Amino acid sequence: MGFGAPPDMPDFNLGASGAVCWPLSQSESEVRSAEWVVYPNPSSTVFIVQNKHGKKKDLYNVQGELLFTTNEDVIDVKPYAKGMYYLRVEHEVKKVVVE
Repeated sequence: MGFGAPPDMPDFNLGASGAVCWPLSQSESEVRSAEWVVYPNPSSTVFIVQNKHGKKKDLYNVQGELLFTTNEDVIDVKPYAKGMYYLRVEHEVKKVVVE
């Protein structure tokens, strides 16, 4: 670097070609996917899972422990503490929040 040259500045775009805005919190009441939808999210009572084939649903805590397995489309979350959980249907996992 010579005299008068701009200082070396880090590139915070990390190769991104455009500005992508990722939300810091879940403001929508549902999370959509091509295969399945879960709503409301967050919830303090139940999560409703809509999927095409009535597949098995697994609920995990943040430590990865399996808490609940069902083939039903309504998952009662009243017994669980407030916090973040992971819902798995087939090979896809989504974050869900219990309020």
